[in-house]
Amino acid sequence: MEKAELCALFHDMYKYLSVDQVNYYVNLYNLDEKYLNNPNLAHSKLAAVAMRRDYGIEDEDMLNAVAYHTTGRACMSVLEKIIALSDFIEPNRSFPEVYRTRELAEEDLDRACLYMYEKTIEFLNYRIANGEDITIDNDTIEAKEYLWKTLNMQK
Repeated sequence: MEKAELCALFHDMYKYLSVDQVNYYVNLYNLDEKYLNNPNLAHSKLAAVAMRRDYGIEDEDMLNAVAYHTTGRACMSVLEKIIALSDFIEPNRSFPEVYRTRELAEEDLDRACLYMYEKTIEFLNYRIANGEDITIDNDTIEAKEYLWKTLNMQK
């Protein structure tokens, strides 16, 4: 529980920076150029770097939970799933899919995460189809596929 609390405090610490500020930190921290001009994806990676660099946190599970809370990834730990899902369903959110995701979160963490990534990919595909210049991060696709395979193997 303590790890989840710390991750919750750190996960959005870079979220509200301007694009110029995000780009500055992406360059400073030598992150992949795909994060340039992309605060939505960059903020999680920046927060994880700051956790290690500025706060001395070395716990890989915590660092991954923060770094991947926006995209997910294959083989996520329970902590990673909790942080990603908590961010998606937090109380201030009110988009249609959040209600079903909250219901699923009460029943099954993996099913809730799968639903979350399916709906995220649908939403991003909708935005792409409407002319927005965005891409779907491959980690999100891999997270969805991994969860789908895992859940279907359990049947």
